[in-house]
Amino acid sequence: MKNIALLLTAFILVLQLCSCSQKAELTVDDLLRRAVKHGDNGNWEMARLDAERAVSENPMNANAVVMYAISLEHDGKITTALNEMDKVGSSVPEHFMAQFTLGRMLYNKGDQGGGSQYFSSALEPLTRAADLRTESVETQVLLAMCMTKLGMYDKAFKVFDKLRKNKQFKDSPEVYNEAGIVMALSYAEEQSQSKLKVSKSYFHAAFNRGKKTPKVVLNLAVFYDQYLGDKSTSVKLYDRYLSLAKGNHQLSSEYDQVKRRRDLISQ
Repeated sequence: MKNIALLLTAFILVLQLCSCSQKAELTVDDLLRRAVKHGDNGNWEMARLDAERAVSENPMNANAVVMYAISLEHDGKITTALNEMDKVGSSVPEHFMAQFTLGRMLYNKGDQGGGSQYFSSALEPLTRAADLRTESVETQVLLAMCMTKLGMYDKAFKVFDKLRKNKQFKDSPEVYNEAGIVMALSYAEEQSQSKLKVSKSYFHAAFNRGKKTPKVVLNLAVFYDQYLGDKSTSVKLYDRYLSLAKGNHQLSSEYDQVKRRRDLISQ
């Protein structure tokens, strides 16, 4: 009986060790789920470690590479993150998150002073991502912003014009404001009166939805000032902006510039 008991104890111990070993052997999907959870909790160092391990397990797993790149981005290692995304960007054109993440990172790099070449590089993956998920509003907005940076004003306007029909933006001024901006930029290049009228209508549509939004009010004021030469209306709108922006420390520098312009044209 004593020997049987010893054998049974050993057998139970082996089962326990096997069980622990199986639990420790996480799959790539397990690692990714854990990485995402770490990221949601703001623990990007742990997210990076799990994602890096997932990539080492399966370097061809696009989800793993994307998660690893995002974790590197949050760690401030943008160049390394972009290098990782380059590995999957061209190899999986049908992978939405790979295309969107690559496009977004390239756009952000350009927007942070990296140069126009980053906007040019971002255009293709963002276009792919927008085609893969036409319902993704975030992708459409980023694509239109990228087109604007590249001077593709008419194409950017079409995207913004389509977005305004989305119920999400029915009462929101942002899309109308952006559409007004790109059409004004297009007018500045071509001097087309029809585009000037369209720009005006969109700025007013934005204003009607965002009369208390400083940026919207300021854009309409600048439009009347610089594009229409209507100083009287500009002053009224500048005054409205100054009232809205007063005390907002984030707008202090812009506030001073607007005040100087307002004082200059009201003399």
